[in-house]
Amino acid sequence: MGDVFLNETYVGSVDDSHGFVANFRARRRSGEVGEEANIYHDKDQDYIYIESGPGRVRRPLIVVENGKSKLTADVVKKLKSKEIGYDDLIKTGVIEYLDALEENDAYTCFDEKELTKEHTHLEIAPMLMFGLNTGTVPFSDYDEPGRLMRGQKTVKQGVGMYALNYLQRKETDRNLLVNPQKPLVETYVYELLKFDTHPAGQNMTIAIMSFEGYNMEDGLILNQSSVDRGMQRSFYYKVHSEAEIKYPGGLQDRIEMPNKEIKGYRLEEDYRLLEDDGVVYLGQYVQTGDVIVGKVSPPKFIEEIEGFGQMVNMNIDSSHSLKEDEKGVVSSIYVIENSGGEKEVNVLLRDQRLPVVGDKFASRHGQKGVLGGLFRQSDMPFTENGIVPDAIFSPHSIPSRKTVSHVMEVLAGKVAALRGKTVDGNPFDGEKESDLRDQLKEFGFNPTGAEVMYDPKTGKRMKAEIYVGSLYYLRLKHQVENKIQARGTGPVQLLTRQPAEGRIRGGGLKLGEMEKDALISHGASLLLKERFSSDQTTALICKNCGYLADPYLFNYKSKCPICSDSKFEEIELAYAFKLFMNELRSLGVNPTFSTKDRFFNN
Repeated sequence: MGDVFLNETYVGSVDDSHGFVANFRARRRSGEVGEEANIYHDKDQDYIYIESGPGRVRRPLIVVENGKSKLTADVVKKLKSKEIGYDDLIKTGVIEYLDALEENDAYTCFDEKELTKEHTHLEIAPMLMFGLNTGTVPFSDYDEPGRLMRGQKTVKQGVGMYALNYLQRKETDRNLLVNPQKPLVETYVYELLKFDTHPAGQNMTIAIMSFEGYNMEDGLILNQSSVDRGMQRSFYYKVHSEAEIKYPGGLQDRIEMPNKEIKGYRLEEDYRLLEDDGVVYLGQYVQTGDVIVGKVSPPKFIEEIEGFGQMVNMNIDSSHSLKEDEKGVVSSIYVIENSGGEKEVNVLLRDQRLPVVGDKFASRHGQKGVLGGLFRQSDMPFTENGIVPDAIFSPHSIPSRKTVSHVMEVLAGKVAALRGKTVDGNPFDGEKESDLRDQLKEFGFNPTGAEVMYDPKTGKRMKAEIYVGSLYYLRLKHQVENKIQARGTGPVQLLTRQPAEGRIRGGGLKLGEMEKDALISHGASLLLKERFSSDQTTALICKNCGYLADPYLFNYKSKCPICSDSKFEEIELAYAFKLFMNELRSLGVNPTFSTKDRFFNN
C-alpha cells in the first residue's frame, strides 16, 4: 500500500502504487488530468508524490511508448504543413513537461536510433543538454564539459551592444563595442536570443602560430593597422551623480556656480568648464581634477566663529570633481527629481577605449588571454594571397585544453567568409567537418585550412604551413584603464599609518611573502628595506628595563615611567609593530627589549 502526497500534504493511500502512477500518466497525456501536474513514485518507501504548485522548473520531452517515439513522421509532416501546432502536441500527449521530481522516474534517450523498450522519453534535440549560454558555443560537442563552462562564463563578459537605449539608462558603468558583428558561425540559440540586435564581438582573420614571443602562454597579437581602422574599439560610459540633499533644520545643498566667499573655494580655473547653473557643458572633454558639477553645502555647524569673534554662517564648497584615471567627453546631462523629491544631476561621460597591451580578449570556447603585442600591418606575416591576419594566436594553448571546437570554428569561419553565408555550428547536428573541408577545396584552398605564409622581415616563405581562418573574438570588460594602479606617496590610514587601501583612494599595492621572495630572487633585497618602511617611526627603549616608549606622545627622555632611569636608546621600527606592543600592554603583557650597537669590536 502506497501513501499519496499532493503538494507535500498527505491525502490518502492506494493499493497498487505502480498501477496508480501509470494510470495517472495515461490520463494526463489524454487530457483528463491537467498537464501542469507531475508525479513521482519513491519505490524504496512506497510513497507517491504529486506536484502541481507554482515555481517549479519544467522542461519538454517527447513521450516514448514500447521503445517508439510518439513524434512520428506523420506528426512531423502535419507540423510542417501547419495542420497542427506545438500546443496540439501537448494536448495529444506527444510531448509532456517533466519537473525535477518526475525526472527521477524517467529514462531519457538523446538519439532516436538508440531507443530501447526501457526508455520512457526522447530529447527533442541533443543540444538541449546545454544551457542557454553554453548553447552559444559553436561545435560544443567537440569540447570537454569543464572548458565549456569556462567558455560560457566568458561570453557573459563580452563587450557589445547590450541595449539600444543605453544613453537613457543609469547603470554605474558600461561598455559598448563600436561596430559589433554577428558571428559567421552560429548556433540555433543565437536566433532564439535575437543576437542580431545585440551582438558582442567581431569576426577576425586569425593565424595560429608563434610570433616574436609576444603571444606566449595565452597572449594575443593584434594588427595595429586593423585597430586603427576600428577593430575591437569600444566606449566606456560612466555616470556621475550629484543631488541637492536636504538636512534637518531646513538646510540643503545647492547645485550652482560656487562664489569666492564660500569656504574651500578652489582656483577660478577649476570652475572654467561650468555653465551658469553649475553644471559642465555638453561635449566638453574633462579629465582628472576637473569640476563637472558645482555644489555648495551648508556648514557642518549652524554657526562658526570667524574674525573678531563674530558668529557667521559659512557655506562649504562640495563640488564634484573627477578622481584619478577618470576622463572622457560629456555625452549627456540629465536633471531629474529623485525618489526623495530632491534635484539630481546625472552627467554621463564617454571614454573611447582602443585595445592596449594588457586588455583581455577571448573566443567563445574558453580560450581567453591578454593582448601581448600590437604590430603594424607591414610587420605582420602574410599569406600567399597577401592576406594579413588581424590576430595571431598561440598553438600551444590548444592541446592541453582540448578545445577542438576553437580550431573547428577557424575552419568554419573561413568557409562562411568565402561563401557569404553563415555556418550552422549547432552541436551534434550542425554542418559536418568533412563537408566544410570539401567546400574549402572548391574555393581553391587547402582543405586542411593551412596556408603558406611569408616572414615580414625577410620576405622568405615560412617552413611550416600556418592554420589561417576566421574566428569570432570577444573583447572582455576587463580593461587595463579600469585596473591600472601605481602610487608613490599618498594617503595613509590613521590607525596603522600604513598606505590606504583601494585604487580609487590612491592606495598602495600590497607586498606579501611571495612578492618578497620574488624580489630577493632578483637580487633586489635592498628594495625591500624601502618597500617595508612605509610606516617607519622612531621609539625610545630604556637601557635599564627595556621599556618601549613613543617620544612623540610622552616626554620619556627625562626618566623611565617603570624604573625611573634616564638613559634611553632611540630606534627605528614599524609603527604597526609599536601598535601591536601597545595592544599587548592593554592585555596586561609588557614586552621588554634590549639594544646593542650594530657595529662592535671583536
